Amino acid sequence: WSSDGYRLLKSEDGAATWDDITDAIEDEAGGSFPLLKVATDNVDPDFVAVALDIPASMVHVYISEDGGSTFEEVAGDLSAFGNVFELAVSPEVDGDRDIAIGGTDWATALLFRSTATGDSASAWEDATDWSPLPLPAGDYPGWDNDGTLGSLAVVDIHFPTSWDEDNTILVATATNTS
Repeated sequence: WSSDGYRLLKSEDGAATWDDITDAIEDEAGGSFPLLKVATDNVDPDFVAVALDIPASMVHVYISEDGGSTFEEVAGDLSAFGNVFELAVSPEVDGDRDIAIGGTDWATALLFRSTATGDSASAWEDATDWSPLPLPAGDYPGWDNDGTLGSLAVVDIHFPTSWDEDNTILVATATNTS
């Protein structure tokens, strides 16, 4: 992606026609920046999350609850990311959605999360603790890990449609990103 050449497009008719929603994200971000990732709620395609690489301040994530007509920035510091490989959105449960962003700082895997309620989201929380000890569930049940995920990068994140029942999240990691 190039900062002067990306477009954010949306189709509501199986790709027969496309609507350009780039202006909405650029209005909120304050300009045109490289697009890193786009994710939607698999059940509600009007919920969109977009990750942009904004120079001098690094990765920023914006969410939309109206299919990309308007966007709001998810607050918090994502400056640890050297590269973003994945962005995922959980199905809505009791009005909340979890947003996860994964990648690398070029030395270790990174996984951050936020909870969105409507068109606003909590600040990013670092969910990266690849120590041999499991993460405490804390406010985020289902995000425990058994210490076996240590690697160079988070390359894929998936929230199954059963998220509301079992809090299962799948995270793929890699020891080599080339």
